Amino acid sequence: LEHAQSQGQSAARNTAMRAAKGDYIAFLDADDFWLPDHLESVCAVLAPGRAGLAYSDGIVFRETPWGEIELLPIDTIEVTNPPADLFRRNFINPSGAAITRQLMEKVGDFGPRRAEDLDYWIRAATLGFAIATTGKQTYYYRKSASSLSAAFAEDSEGQGRVFLKHRHCGILPEKEILAIARSHLFSAGRLHWRKDPMAASRAFYKAWTLGRAHLLPLVCAVAMAGLSLARPHRAQ
Repeated sequence: LEHAQSQGQSAARNTAMRAAKGDYIAFLDADDFWLPDHLESVCAVLAPGRAGLAYSDGIVFRETPWGEIELLPIDTIEVTNPPADLFRRNFINPSGAAITRQLMEKVGDFGPRRAEDLDYWIRAATLGFAIATTGKQTYYYRKSASSLSAAFAEDSEGQGRVFLKHRHCGILPEKEILAIARSHLFSAGRLHWRKDPMAASRAFYKAWTLGRAHLLPLVCAVAMAGLSLARPHRAQ
């Protein structure tokens, strides 16, 4: 299956899921690859019927300018309560994940915005689907140049908005989820400010609206807005 024009990752996954006829759906992004036992591992977790979402851990790599593969360290967390731990870190990469048809039919499509995979996992957990790990590293995840730089700001902002969207999900207390969302939006502002002060201002302001007792985000929002307005003068 192929779209006539690229519509992004979410659209590709949604088209493929609608066409799938099997009991399980596994994902593989174009830059990544599976080890030979990946599908066997995730299907073994799903087969007993206790989990709707299975995931494995990955090995992160990038290609060097001289043509070699360099393995990279990856930040990990100890996952003891999968739904709640998703609010600490998105530990499920789509290329390591597989879902049941039942979950797909209940949760529906991936959303179009950033952090759409995190949003999907939380939606599944909110509907009561269990998340389970294979306990193995069965895929390779490629780090591209873009994923090492500017995309961090957009990813952090996207995660903040996902957490804000799920503030009433019941997995964690609303107050705790709002604090996490505020932290991600503030981080996005810090990452945006050099290249896009207005985007930084918006992120800081949104962070302030989630905790108005904390004035630092508001101060940063005003400062970034001023910097954005001042830049055209400097260019002249």
